[in-house]
Amino acid sequence: MRKLITAAPTAIAIVFGAWTLLPMQGHDAAAQGGPMLINAINLEIPADIFDKFMEVAKENAVASAKDPGCREFSIVVSKDDPHHIMFFEVYDNEAGAEFHRNTEHFKKFQAMTRDMPIKRDIKRFLSVSMNVHGA
Repeated sequence: MRKLITAAPTAIAIVFGAWTLLPMQGHDAAAQGGPMLINAINLEIPADIFDKFMEVAKENAVASAKDPGCREFSIVVSKDDPHHIMFFEVYDNEAGAEFHRNTEHFKKFQAMTRDMPIKRDIKRFLSVSMNVHGA
């Protein structure tokens, strides 16, 4: 009987400790104060400089994904046109995007690639429903 009495508080403490360490995805979703900002940036890059552009773009994307306020920073290539790429950027809000635009890695990317695209189309969106498998 004595073992049961001392084991119960220990078990409760372990369960409570484990529960506090679990990710609270529903809480995170509820904490989102408004729509997220999404940038969809379509670029056409000449074939002869495509590899150099992608090298610099990937370096920027890796650093950008670590920026405060950045949820996603992906680079995708068109299935039908291998020199058409799109940056898909998701930020918590405009402040997150503004922070990104002021980083050294973004300024370096801009300086190195400014004249590379032969076509540039930038669309800005606000999220309505962001659904991610496994999130």
